[in-house]
Amino acid sequence: MLCLTFALFVCLQYIVSRDQSVLTWLPNEDSREGRKLFEKNDSPNKQEVSNDLLMLEPNDRRLIHHVETMIHPPSSHPYNLTRPDEVDYSRGQSLRIDQFLHSKEKGIFIEIGAFDGETHSVSLYLEKYRQWIGLLIEPRPNNFRKLLHKHRKASALQACVKTNSSEGDTMSKTFSETDEVVPCFFMETIIKAHGFLHINMLSVDAKDQELDILKTVPFEKVLIDVITVEFSHGSSAHGPILKFLDSKNYTAFHQFVNHPLKKSDLLFVRNELNN
Repeated sequence: MLCLTFALFVCLQYIVSRDQSVLTWLPNEDSREGRKLFEKNDSPNKQEVSNDLLMLEPNDRRLIHHVETMIHPPSSHPYNLTRPDEVDYSRGQSLRIDQFLHSKEKGIFIEIGAFDGETHSVSLYLEKYRQWIGLLIEPRPNNFRKLLHKHRKASALQACVKTNSSEGDTMSKTFSETDEVVPCFFMETIIKAHGFLHINMLSVDAKDQELDILKTVPFEKVLIDVITVEFSHGSSAHGPILKFLDSKNYTAFHQFVNHPLKKSDLLFVRNELNN
C-alpha cells in the first residue's frame, strides 16, 4: 500500500512539473466541456491568442472579455516625455478640437496608430491639459514599449485593427522587428472592451488603411463627436473617406497640411454639433 501511494505521488509531481505553461479555458455556452481559447507562452506578460478565439464574432462576450484583459491601465507614474514642456504634440489638430469642443474637460478618446504615445499625438494635449481619458492602440512592438514608458494617463492596447479588406482581413500580424505576433480585432470588439459608447474624439492613423478601419466602426452603436484622419500626400483616399463619412452624418471641418512630413490631416465633425 505504501509503495502504491508513493508511486501515485511521483506521477502527480511529474504531471504538474512537466509543463509550466498555463492554459486558460472559457466556457462555451453550447457545451459543458468548454473550449480552449488561448494559451500563455513562456513570458508571464504575454498571451498567444488562439485562432479559435479570434474567429469568434466581434460582439462575442468571450472575445470582448479577452480584449479587456489585454488592455493596460493608465499609468500612475509621472509622465516620462521627451518634450515635457510641449503644449500641442499634434500637427495642429489638438488645439482645433479643443477649440471646437469649447475646452471640454474629461472627454473620451480613442487613438488608432498611437505610435510612441508622444510624437504627433493628437490625444496627449487633451489628456494633459483637459484631463481626458481614453485608449491608445498601437500594434508595433517597439512602438508599444516606448508608449508604455511614456506613462500616459490613458489605457493602452497592443493590437491591429481588423478590417474587411483583403489586406486587413487577418487574425494576426507578425512584425519582423521582433517576430512578435500581434492579434487583430474589429473596432466593435475594441470599443465594447473599452467600455465607452460616447467618444468625443477618434483619431485614425493607419498607413493607408484609414477608410477600411472607418468602415468597421459601428456608428449605429457608438456616438463619436470628432474624427481626425491622417493621409499621405497623393493618397487617393480623400474622396472615398469624404463620401463615406458624409453618409455617416459628418462634415469635413478643417484640413492640416504638413509638407515636410508629406502628411495631411482632415478633421470631421458630427453634423449635429455644427448647428
